[in-house]
Amino acid sequence: MPTLLASHSSPRPITGLFTEFSKQLLELHGPARKRRLDRLIPDAVQALGSLLPLRSAWWGECTAGDTTTSSLNWQHGSMGLPATFAQEWNAISDSDRFAQASIDALGQVFRDSGYTLDSEEVEQFARRHKLFHAMAITMGLQDSKMRFFVSIYRDEKDPPFDDMEALVFGEFCRHLQQIWWEAVQHAVQRAALAGLEGMALCETSGLLVHIGTDIAKTIRKRFPSWSGSRLPQALHPHLSDAPCKLQWGRSSISFTRCGEYVALLLNSTLLHDSLAPRERAVAVLYASGHSYKTIARRLDLSPATVRTYLRDVYLQLGVRNKIELSKSLGHQPTPSTT
Repeated sequence: MPTLLASHSSPRPITGLFTEFSKQLLELHGPARKRRLDRLIPDAVQALGSLLPLRSAWWGECTAGDTTTSSLNWQHGSMGLPATFAQEWNAISDSDRFAQASIDALGQVFRDSGYTLDSEEVEQFARRHKLFHAMAITMGLQDSKMRFFVSIYRDEKDPPFDDMEALVFGEFCRHLQQIWWEAVQHAVQRAALAGLEGMALCETSGLLVHIGTDIAKTIRKRFPSWSGSRLPQALHPHLSDAPCKLQWGRSSISFTRCGEYVALLLNSTLLHDSLAPRERAVAVLYASGHSYKTIARRLDLSPATVRTYLRDVYLQLGVRNKIELSKSLGHQPTPSTT
């Protein structure tokens, strides 16, 4: 994992820092589509460590909380921190004012130093994990109620994060968030999902790479002690059995293979059951305003095959145009995109 360099006390020349910053951004953008989605953020944070030496890091998706519920971390990864870190933080999230400030001020970089914090439980948490210097940013996700965050830490014998490091950190994380979210949406589109709030995407091992608010709350209700990051063990057999459906009273979760991942879909997020997966994918993208050419490129099809799928979808759903198709799928028609 990234660690503080011995030479960190001697500031790097500005030109050298930004040359390395530019190099890392190019690396980040270049292989994004080829890299496994679950490795995109860890590899990026590893690269960030070469720009801003750090002791540990934490990232993932969280909800903001409100007057009745606490802020919660639902999916995460980390470097230099124990597997229980997110669960420990969920238990004290209401008292962590530093984290709350970051969650409430999207897009801003926050820094703090010291163990004298908001409450004894937060102070004990910080001391236990050596979080003496902290820097964090939280960003919104388009079409999702979840929020994406990255936090990095140094211990008390290290220098605090300075203004230049905060600038580099913020810009790097904004690029990372955009690239990662586009990769998630691309995977979602290939799975032919209608929305993000009622779906999750995970590895066959159960490790989450994305989860929406609605399905997260449904799973949490069924498994109250579940703290995210990895699906509850009881759901793991269904990953290898996909495609399959799990019925929980009035709710159901469908498990669908999505390339090297498994997509979990909650109730109404499944599209019309009579459509085959490829037909659903084409229908969703077309109803969302994408052209034949764009759909073909995203789904690795030919434009002629896209036309054939759409013709069959129209016949199966009994619709005559894009407006009727959009209504049948629960979409609002949008202008065509390329």
